[in-house]
Amino acid sequence: MTKGTQEQTSIVPAKDAVSALASAGAAATSAMVVSPAAATSALAFAALLVAIFPPVLAAMTEAGVRRMKMRGDRFFNKIVDEWARDEEKTHEEIAGQLEAAKDDPNVADAIWRAVRGLMEAPNDAAAIPLGVLVAEYTREKRAADAFFRGVVRLLQELEASEFDELRKLLDWVTSTTKRAEVDLVARNGAVDAALDDFVHDVNVDGEPDKRTMTDAVSDPGRMFGLLTANGLAVSLPGMRFDVSLPEITLRRVTAQRLLRLLEAG
Repeated sequence: MTKGTQEQTSIVPAKDAVSALASAGAAATSAMVVSPAAATSALAFAALLVAIFPPVLAAMTEAGVRRMKMRGDRFFNKIVDEWARDEEKTHEEIAGQLEAAKDDPNVADAIWRAVRGLMEAPNDAAAIPLGVLVAEYTREKRAADAFFRGVVRLLQELEASEFDELRKLLDWVTSTTKRAEVDLVARNGAVDAALDDFVHDVNVDGEPDKRTMTDAVSDPGRMFGLLTANGLAVSLPGMRFDVSLPEITLRRVTAQRLLRLLEAG
């Protein structure tokens, strides 16, 4: 299969995903108009699942479909909230804009990736960050870049407890230092950070004012692995600390962007 064929194959179902998402959003609005207490129709979100992953939906129990419907509600509502942040738009208007933009490959690809991540995430907390992420990229019709793809993959792997731990870690990093890049090491069950641009391991250990530590993460090695595997940090063992210790370099701008998404949840 050629590259062109692969791209065409991925774009077609992605366009269907945009239409299904728009239909689900419009159905949600209609349901609320009929009854303010009504939840979004399970059939509306089921249409989205059918358009994208029919085998997955077929394998789900009724409870599983309801749970996915709830994720879909939160996901779509957050897209609306973010998209209309500075405007007064209804769900139907946002749905119309999404439907109108379905032929844009960047919009289609972003929604395809996000909905797949939404379905595969091990916990429901992924819905809100994914909604914020999609709104940010689709409003500007930006291509799903390395950050977008990395965040979606990360959210497909984070357990509920890890979601909260990562949020705390990023909050600690961004509030502790203003360095453009922060070197973190997993040591003795905690995360250790060097704050001075020019210290080495021996100096960091000998000068406590040049380092800081947090126990916010229960398994720092795994968390470092998730961040580096998804392109959100760089693994450089031995760069600042002992080569035997898991060590990563995290860019401040990446930490801030990721923290914003996690705090939205």
